[in-house]
Parts: sequence; structure tokens; C-alpha cells
Amino acid sequence: MKRIVMLLSVLLLLSGIIGCKEEITSASPDPSIVVDLQPGENMTFKVVGPVNSLTTKCVWTLETEQDGVWDYEQVPYVSQYKNEYKFEVDPDGEATNWFKITCGVLRLEWLNISGEPPFCGFLWMVKDSRSWYVRIRQDMKPIWQGNYLIRDNTDIQLLNGYTKITGDLSLFKNNTLSDLSGLEDLTTVDGDVTIIRNDGLVGISGLENLVTIGGRFWLYSNSLLSDISGLRKLTTVGRDLVIIDNPSLTSISALRNLTTVGNYLNIRLNSTLTELGMDGLYSVAGNFNIDSNDMLCNFLAEDLRDQVLSRGGIGGKQTIDENLACDEP
Repeated sequence: MKRIVMLLSVLLLLSGIIGCKEEITSASPDPSIVVDLQPGENMTFKVVGPVNSLTTKCVWTLETEQDGVWDYEQVPYVSQYKNEYKFEVDPDGEATNWFKITCGVLRLEWLNISGEPPFCGFLWMVKDSRSWYVRIRQDMKPIWQGNYLIRDNTDIQLLNGYTKITGDLSLFKNNTLSDLSGLEDLTTVDGDVTIIRNDGLVGISGLENLVTIGGRFWLYSNSLLSDISGLRKLTTVGRDLVIIDNPSLTSISALRNLTTVGNYLNIRLNSTLTELGMDGLYSVAGNFNIDSNDMLCNFLAEDLRDQVLSRGGIGGKQTIDENLACDEP
């Protein structure tokens, strides 16, 4: 066994001497520029510099963003050990409007790591990489097929004229957009609407005509969000309604026309929230949770709970806790 390991080490060393270039010296197209493609179009991405050998290889990955994290799946094996990758857009459209394509240069190295548990063996280690962002455009108004991720104002403008999204609508970790003006045509999102950790977002103007969310609706950790009046026509959330950790949000009375929450309702850790005002809420199919809102009088949460119980009912556990203790008028 030792002889086999020694022989393999010698072969890898010789291979490394012959072809050990790991640095990417140039890439095309320019990785700093967004690549826009239509269904049926293609683009070849290339890197110059790395030499593929027994100890060095280029590996191409294709990623989509899921809940704020780029989730990659390895491109088919034939694309490894090559300095280029051809990306082809499905003629019938893709499941999302954004992809991240990455070429990683990996080198096989011997590692001897002490610890618990210890490790001794060969591992592929990333030495260099280049990434490109690809935006998929559609011309299928008024219905956008698939998920839609908003990364910049161009994405908002490209939704002009669309009334429905068949997948999810997402806005994650965006520090440049202050509102969603430009989405006024949108009435229905079949999937989730997730608005998470957008430090520049002040209001949700632009969603004034949104009536139905088929999946979850998450408003989570948007530090400056103070105005959700753009949601005043929303009547149905098919799954969870989650409003958590929005420290500038004082009122959610814009949700007064919301009648149905298809799973659980969770309103918590909104430190300046003082008003609920959800007068139209009729039923919550899952758990009902309003807690840890420092400025929200506890009796307001209890009033909303009693309102729903007297109408369509609450299907799960009810929790109202650690809100502000106030004397009921």
C-alpha cells in the first residue's frame, strides 16, 4: 500500500512539474459585465492560463440563488478539465432569471491534518476562480414563467407589463433599491414573495396591485423598511406570513384587506411596531404567533387573535408573548 501511495505521489509531482499553471490570466466575456441572454441563445465562457493535468483542472459550476444563497450544482463531467463552457438557454425559458457561472481552478494536494478526526490524503483545493452573472430575459408578457430574482433596477423595469409570476419573487441583500416602483402591473405571484435583508429598502411602493401570493410571504430583517402601504390590495397569502426583525416598521395596517393566511402567521421582533390594523383577517390555517415586539401593546395582538377565532378560525398553536404590557382602553 505504501508503494502505491509513493508511486502515485511521484506521478502527481511529475504531472505538477509539467503542467502546474493554476492562475487565470484572462477571462471572456468580461466577468464584471452582466451577460444578458434570451431563450434559445447561448454564450461560451472562457479562461486563459490554467493548464489541465493530473494535478490541476478547471471545474465549471452553474448556480441559482435560493433564499439569498447561491446554490450550485456541478455542470456535467464533460465540462471539467476544459478552459471553456458553453451555456445554452432553454428555448422554452429557464426556471429562474439569474444564473451564476463559475470556473474554479483546482489543484490536487496532499494534506496531513491533525485533529479529531485526523485526515491524511489528497484533496482538490481551489487556487483561482472567475464568475459571471447571467440574466435571462423573456418576452412572454403578461406572464413570467418561473422564478424572478430582483438584483437591480433593470430587473424591475424588465417586469413592466407582467401581471403574473408563476414561480417566486425574491429581493435579497440589496442595498441600492429604496422601493419597488415599476412593478405596478403585477397582481399575482404563484410562489413565494421573499424580501430579506435589504438595507436600502424604505417602502414597498410598486406592489399596489398585488392581490394574491400563492406561497410564503416573508418580510425579514429590512433595517430601514417603514412603509408597506404598497400592500393594501393583498387579500391572500397561500402559505406562511412572516414579518420579523424590521426595526423601522411601525404599522402593518396596510394589510387590512388580507383575509386568508394558508399556514402560519408569525409577527415578531419588530422593535418599533405599534399598530396591526389587520381588520380583514378571517382565517389562519396554521400557528398564530405574535411575540417580542417591544412597542406593540399585547392587547392588540389578543384582539386580532380573537377576531380570527370568531371568524374562520386558527388551525394551530396560538402564542402571544413578550409584547408591551398596556392598559386596554
